[in-house]
Amino acid sequence: MLVVPPGRVGVEPSLTLAYNGGAGNGMGDAYVALCDDITAMYWNPGALDRIQGSEFVLQQTNWLVNTRIYYVGGCLKTQGWGTIGLSAHYFTSGEIEETTLLSPD
Repeated sequence: MLVVPPGRVGVEPSLTLAYNGGAGNGMGDAYVALCDDITAMYWNPGALDRIQGSEFVLQQTNWLVNTRIYYVGGCLKTQGWGTIGLSAHYFTSGEIEETTLLSPD
């Protein structure tokens, strides 16, 4: 989920290169077939059943030019219901100096 504050539409860059665990990125995104931890929430939600217990993840990635990506996720292994999970991404770019053709400075 990408949340864009009101009045910032068209100014925020898209969230396409989010960091979700070193193993998945290190394997060139092939981790989708092997994930067996909480990062399955991102790579392959169907693999959540491979998790043995409950897990939680909280990540902050300092990215390009003062941008940050936050990721939080958790899952709970239940009897009869399988594994239930919830995750969220938040991208922030701080203050962006906005320029237009009519106001280039």
